[in-house]
Amino acid sequence: MVGGITAKCFRTMNLPVINSGEESDDLDYEQSFSSDAYSSTSDDGDEEVDTTWANVELQESHVEPVDSEPERIEVGAVYSSYDVLKEAVAKENIRQFCQFRTDDKRSRSWKAVCIDLSLCTWHIQAGEGMTSKKWKVKKYQPHHSCREDPKMARDDKILTAKIIASEIAPKVKVNPDYNIKLIMSDMYETFNIRVSYKKAWNGRLIALECKFGNWEASYNELPMLLEAIQFSNPGPVVHLQSQQTGTPHTSEFR
Repeated sequence: MVGGITAKCFRTMNLPVINSGEESDDLDYEQSFSSDAYSSTSDDGDEEVDTTWANVELQESHVEPVDSEPERIEVGAVYSSYDVLKEAVAKENIRQFCQFRTDDKRSRSWKAVCIDLSLCTWHIQAGEGMTSKKWKVKKYQPHHSCREDPKMARDDKILTAKIIASEIAPKVKVNPDYNIKLIMSDMYETFNIRVSYKKAWNGRLIALECKFGNWEASYNELPMLLEAIQFSNPGPVVHLQSQQTGTPHTSEFR
């Protein structure tokens, strides 16, 4: 009860991801899947193998493009982190309908080659600076001598939800209700690949969570927020309706 008004808090899984005036098909789509389908730890069934280009970890530190990041990959280009560099390489390969894999990865160096090493000379080698901790491209052969695979344009698995999230992050920051169908259209315009509705939805969800946090974290902050309200505005009475879960020291709102 806050200021005499009773307010019930619901479990996070029952809340809509977007509170907006977006087209009704987004809401219908949301209700047709369980909450697990939209978890940022799942990428629509895409398996991310550590030795392939697909394993691009999306971190808050590089969700939004940094002005200092290079516009194109070339020898001497410097990136703020390994993840940012690998993501840029992944996007460039997607545009060429080609794939790559990690050939050697150490704490301060990385080498990647074309997935078809016997037929292609494409490769990149980069290392981390001793003091700056930034990653610099040392060797780079940008052109694939293997044949591009046009079938990849019809297989949206090569364009993961994490990469979509990184690509749309600036627009999500301005407009959290970025329309799903518009995301699909923008991905086709950028990469010439038709992604599924579900993949675009998951991409937007990841971008939203990276920018604004997730529902679970927001609920964890709610008790502190209510306590602050009581402290700054003496008088309101707050009563949190919760129940114990199977996890020790963990409760959930009712």
